[in-house]
Amino acid sequence: MKKTRMLIHRLASAGLSAAVILGGGTAVLPMLADTAAVVQAAPAGITLDKTAFALGQGESVRINVKSGKAVSWASSDNNAVAVKGGLVTGRKNGTAVITAKTADGKTAKCTVTVKNAPSKVTIAKGVLTLGVGESYTLGSGVNDGAASSNRTYRTSSSSIVKMTNTKWTGSFTAVKVGIAYVTVRTYNGKESTCKVTVREAPSKVTLSRGLITLTEGQSASLSASVPDNAGCAKRTFRTSNAKVLQMTKTDWTGSFKAVKPGTAYVTVRTYNGKEASCKVVVNAMSGYDKLIWRMKADKARYDKASNSVIVMEKNIDQNVQKGSAYAFAYALNEKMLEFAATEAGIEGNNIYDLIMIIDDKTKKYSMLFTWVEDNGNNANSAKTVMMMAVGKMSSLTKTSAIPFEATDLGSGYIADAYDKTMLKNGKSVGNAKAKLYMAKWDEMLYQIYGLHMSDIGFTSWK
Repeated sequence: MKKTRMLIHRLASAGLSAAVILGGGTAVLPMLADTAAVVQAAPAGITLDKTAFALGQGESVRINVKSGKAVSWASSDNNAVAVKGGLVTGRKNGTAVITAKTADGKTAKCTVTVKNAPSKVTIAKGVLTLGVGESYTLGSGVNDGAASSNRTYRTSSSSIVKMTNTKWTGSFTAVKVGIAYVTVRTYNGKESTCKVTVREAPSKVTLSRGLITLTEGQSASLSASVPDNAGCAKRTFRTSNAKVLQMTKTDWTGSFKAVKPGTAYVTVRTYNGKEASCKVVVNAMSGYDKLIWRMKADKARYDKASNSVIVMEKNIDQNVQKGSAYAFAYALNEKMLEFAATEAGIEGNNIYDLIMIIDDKTKKYSMLFTWVEDNGNNANSAKTVMMMAVGKMSSLTKTSAIPFEATDLGSGYIADAYDKTMLKNGKSVGNAKAKLYMAKWDEMLYQIYGLHMSDIGFTSWK
């Protein structure tokens, strides 16, 4: 019995009744002297339901305070903002800090900015079509330089459109088929109205396309429609694989961008769960297209004057006496890729220049190779030779002979031996130099963009 009383004593200290302990009894044991009392901790401070907001001249807004003690209120600028019992009123344009303070010195602050009273209010949508059961939230705004913290919304027919939030944003639900008007009103009586047409809930949703094929980096969009007798203001889009397709817009139209090769599905969903999907196949971007895409994105090398993206390695001195330059550029207007290389003073006073242009549409190249042989100080003694080659990108490899056609641009006295030397078996001086330049371009491409000449269409160039 003694042990039983000790057990009761312990359990009673924890607040349990004798009825529970002894089974069936009805009396409740009194709290014993050694029972621990529960003490509520004093509030650490006070908090306000607003820390900053704006209101218009003449407008009043209440700041609610959470505190276990009475507070006093003060404004840092009574000319701009007056406060009484937590109710602040905007007097004139300006900013004031409202302070709530307890007797023991704990404070909380809110910054209040006073602006002009609004001359008008604009509702986010003037016309809206919903389906039965669909909910929507409207927003509104006032003219620049004005404020209205108090904005109330009302419906012209609660049987058609039922308001669920009449403050600030204005939320409502479509109840039955019909037409109702939702109106927003500022504290000084300015109003704006949205016409809400309620139709049947959609029985299905249809996408504008069922299959789309894209290349890496390309973008596309889809639109969705519901039956004519139905309404649906909210249509959300999602992708089945964000690594393949990145959504850029998920409401109404559904826009997306191809990120990497693969297959993904873009699905639209209505507010009542109806869905439709489009299959999107993303193909790998060709090396050539990838190069152009990366060059366009390389803003650091964009030349505004020529509207081109230019990449250069080394440079010739200003006097063009000695040095070399290797560059490639993409002209955004003409959509032409151009490679250029020049060597000056490498062999005596000779200047070599090679320019190759790739047609973006046909993927063909045209190569122009020129050099000037200056044998003296007399300008008339300079001899200029030009060679031209045109062909498919896939035909130009590291081992192939470039089909140059030589033309004498000098005074007409260059011997025929020049032409024969340059064209014999494709091992002309121009061909050799062209291969050297292309090796430099290949090196530049790989160092800057991680691509080789073979990646952009020159099939066997490594």
